[in-house]
Amino acid sequence: MLPLAFIAQSEAKRAKVVLSSASHPDWTDAQVAKATMCSPALVRKWRKRWCQTRTLKEAPRSGRPRTFFPSVRSQVTAIACTRLSDLHLPLARWSCSDIAAQLVALEIVVRDRHRHRMAMAQSRANQTLAVSRLDAPER
Repeated sequence: MLPLAFIAQSEAKRAKVVLSSASHPDWTDAQVAKATMCSPALVRKWRKRWCQTRTLKEAPRSGRPRTFFPSVRSQVTAIACTRLSDLHLPLARWSCSDIAAQLVALEIVVRDRHRHRMAMAQSRANQTLAVSRLDAPER
């Protein structure tokens, strides 16, 4: 995930392109690019995107959908930001496997030990939302 400052700067650059294009509708992409100090390709992209969507936000990314719900992701972030001394854990710092073990211990996720898959579960109610063959017999 990109840092917030980078996202804000990207949106500011897009806004400059759109505002400059609106202020000078007779300018070419190259002229707007020169005035906003960016590439003509970026100007073309955001002129077109603005006309289609009227937003400066990035389009959704393609690829595999997220595995965890936002609530689980926020719990993972909260755990990763927790001081180990507050949890009385004998660790110097968090590793991915330590965070995963803590999530299992708190029943936020369920781990399939045979297939090493993690599935989402409701943390407080302990009801599984999506489990992939956890109860299937081993062959």
